[in-house]
Amino acid sequence: MHICSSVSDAFERCFSSKTFSVVHLQEHPVSDLSLPSDFYVFFFSVSGNFHILIRNRICQIFSGSFLFIRPYEFCHIVPSPQICAEGYLLFIHPDYTQTLSVYRNEWTARFNRPTPEHLQPYYPNTSQAELLLRQIRILFSAEGFGSIVRKQNACTELLLLLYSLPVNSNRHLSSSAGNTRSTFLQVCDILDYIDRNLTRTPMLTEIAKAFYLSPSYVSRIFKAHTGLTVNHYMNTRRICLAKSLLSSGCTLAECTQQCGFHDYNTLLKTFKKFTGHSPTHYLAKLH
Repeated sequence: MHICSSVSDAFERCFSSKTFSVVHLQEHPVSDLSLPSDFYVFFFSVSGNFHILIRNRICQIFSGSFLFIRPYEFCHIVPSPQICAEGYLLFIHPDYTQTLSVYRNEWTARFNRPTPEHLQPYYPNTSQAELLLRQIRILFSAEGFGSIVRKQNACTELLLLLYSLPVNSNRHLSSSAGNTRSTFLQVCDILDYIDRNLTRTPMLTEIAKAFYLSPSYVSRIFKAHTGLTVNHYMNTRRICLAKSLLSSGCTLAECTQQCGFHDYNTLLKTFKKFTGHSPTHYLAKLH
């Protein structure tokens, strides 16, 4: 297995090999880091204290914690130019996980369940953290005869650790008192509202009206707490959903309807803008 030098390199190698890839982020600016949605993503934070938006939840990531993100799950690290993070990213192709066990339905039930708790960071104890780091070192250091098998075993051990861990609920982002805290709670409510109405794509004016706020105020506080505009957030979420539907066998017509796009041309334009590929080209790359 090749040790990748960047997130984009790891993404391409995981996509092409349909196995797994790993990259070490050393003092990486958080504002420059985005995570692809096509694979299982294992992210272990060695250092740093920053916030991450997963689907419709803002969570706080501390040193020593890790995330395990499902395929096609929207994930965005809230920009923070002052903070640099060190960590390890492991991308695991969904097809590869199906080769690890005959109990495929059990795997799917454990790691693909759409529960809020699944979106939270894990906080391993000392022995679990030691096991985790030991397997990561093998992924980076194993060389020579049998190194591929050792790395495959290390990847499997990490997945087994994840499989055995209970989900530890994280108390969402802890904002300061006063106005900042108030606007944060408003943004959490807005994220929930968008999540419930994503397939019909609510307009900014509708969102503002639902909370008795002005559109400009909604735009301002949403950008402040997520680093994204409301429109960009909704479109990215819809493209993640479109990828999931396409990979599960939905037609382009079904995908257009279920993702809240008015017509196929709108889907095509948005999909190409966010992925660089047309939906048909993306489907071809999947197979």
